[in-house]
Amino acid sequence: MKYISAIFYFATTYVAMASSCDGDDLAKVDQWLATRPDLNEYGDPKDTMYMGGSPLFNEMTGEMTSKCDYLKKKFPDEPWKKDGSTANPGTSGSAAAAELAKIDTWLEKKGLNKYGDPEDTMYMGGTPLFNEMTGVSKSRIAHLLEKFPDKPWNSSGSDL
Repeated sequence: MKYISAIFYFATTYVAMASSCDGDDLAKVDQWLATRPDLNEYGDPKDTMYMGGSPLFNEMTGEMTSKCDYLKKKFPDEPWKKDGSTANPGTSGSAAAAELAKIDTWLEKKGLNKYGDPEDTMYMGGTPLFNEMTGVSKSRIAHLLEKFPDKPWNSSGSDL
């Protein structure tokens, strides 16, 4: 019975976690974070390291939180929902956001997850952006540029 209640708790927590944000919110969050080179994918300072590789799992309580809920708690004013929240047109931040939008469109058309891998890929520590061996993290754009140095999302025609 213990196992069944644990599975039920996990399933209900996961469903609640998944429903707290829609895909548009996550895309806006990622685009906003792309304009902030000082922040990592969780909105924390770039050099932040986490026990277990992610701030989304509380090892003391065993509770998970969604990326959106974590960021909404950290940034209650939700700057990713504001037009021109961090960058003026023509700055490197808006260029990064435009690049990320183009990448995300390409990844979706290719049936890949946000890291450029098959949708069902699971990662040690929850993300391929943090190397638990070295303690080094990188941005999603940097990861995708390493994975796809030829930038196939910029190709016109049949590659999209």
